[in-house]
Amino acid sequence: LEVAVQHEKAQAEVMLPRASAPKSNKFGDVKKCPSCGAMVQSYQGACPDCGYAFEDKGSNTAVIELSKLLQRCNNNKDTIRLINTFPMPIEKAALIEFIY
Repeated sequence: LEVAVQHEKAQAEVMLPRASAPKSNKFGDVKKCPSCGAMVQSYQGACPDCGYAFEDKGSNTAVIELSKLLQRCNNNKDTIRLINTFPMPIEKAALIEFIY
């Protein structure tokens, strides 16, 4: 009887449609270059194989976020702590916008 139940479960699993992998350009700690398809570390701003520059579509979001947070700071100590701990953008366009 146990063998029959296990066989039925196995058959049911075979009949279930398999979920396809989501179409994404990110794979854990790496991303896929849209230009050449190479796997690139997530922190890199350009593909080492073809030189494709990864650009953040919302490149000025970091600037806007920092500006809002700076307005909430009550004193110089809070401001310094915020500036020291704020995550810097890594994409070329976002970094240039941030520095500007």
